[in-house]
Amino acid sequence: MTHHEQTDKELHAIFRQNEEAEWIDLIHTPGEKYRIRIKGEDTNGTYSLIEVMMDPKDEPPYGPMLHIHQRTDEIFRILEGQVRFRVDGEEFDAGVGDIVNIPKGTPHAFANFGDSRLHVQIMFIPGGEEAFWQTINGMPLDEMEKVCKTFHVDIVGPPLHK
Repeated sequence: MTHHEQTDKELHAIFRQNEEAEWIDLIHTPGEKYRIRIKGEDTNGTYSLIEVMMDPKDEPPYGPMLHIHQRTDEIFRILEGQVRFRVDGEEFDAGVGDIVNIPKGTPHAFANFGDSRLHVQIMFIPGGEEAFWQTINGMPLDEMEKVCKTFHVDIVGPPLHK
């Protein structure tokens, strides 16, 4: 039996209704929450899919610190609002319907500087990145960098500022 045949037998279709996915508040960044739509284990590690919502804020942090995923590509799809990205030293804004592909090894950060809620869908390739989100939630910021290394994420700079 080839690897392809084994994979076909292990994979299955996934259907999840919108209300099935529970929103989880990111304790260290008030006004931000995430939910896991598809776990890496659901796809044999091929990809994971999460959603993030960020309320507009009057003070920082407006998003995550500048960071690099050493093993994971990220694809962002903007569902609501507008998001400012810094990717590999360049800054740009993305809006509803836009897609941003960030290859592994690329420094990046994003922020909601707008007056409305931001809602993005993020696909991680390969899957399993949801474990990172679950692990860091509620963790003091000074402990987070050590845990980031465990998940092959390097913090390389501060979050974006207005």
